[in-house]
Amino acid sequence: MWIDTIIIAFSVTVLFICGFMESIGTRTPLLMLNRVPFRRSVYHWAVFAGLQVLGHLLWAASIWSLVQLVYGHRADFSAVVLIVAISYLPSFFGFMFLLPYLGPLLMYGSGIFSLAIALLLIGVAFDLGPWQAIVGVFAGWLLLRLLERWQSNSAQVVQQWLWQVTTGFPVRHEQVPPVLTLAPAEQLPREEQAHAI
Repeated sequence: MWIDTIIIAFSVTVLFICGFMESIGTRTPLLMLNRVPFRRSVYHWAVFAGLQVLGHLLWAASIWSLVQLVYGHRADFSAVVLIVAISYLPSFFGFMFLLPYLGPLLMYGSGIFSLAIALLLIGVAFDLGPWQAIVGVFAGWLLLRLLERWQSNSAQVVQQWLWQVTTGFPVRHEQVPPVLTLAPAEQLPREEQAHAI
């Protein structure tokens, strides 16, 4: 039993570190544009990493429940959490998502690679057929993505509250420079052109 606890603690640590590195790569531009101090930025990255841990634990729980209840295979929850943590390891290089032009490609490639690792390891660890592994992993992955994309009013309120608590600044997403939205400078008003340069 204590081995399971150690495995889960190790997996959560890996998930947190990878989530922290990913948050550096995905959240830093907005933090810098809002001139958020470094200490507050670290706090924001840590909260984002914690949310990533919760999301991936939810993914592990959905895979585990499918393997146990639907397919009838005996599966330790700690083993599923470890597999999910291993599959998230490509995000350790998430700080590279900041690279111009190459960053978004690396981000999507990392997600696809993580999914492929999870498929392979779940199939091998629990002796599942290819389609069983695909259904088990994708069901949880889709749930995770739907939760990330869910944009109800309550989710926006929570996101704005988290932004304000972690950064100490009000939410000002409309002040993101057009450079980040890839809008051509010639289509912008003159004062915005000056800021975009």
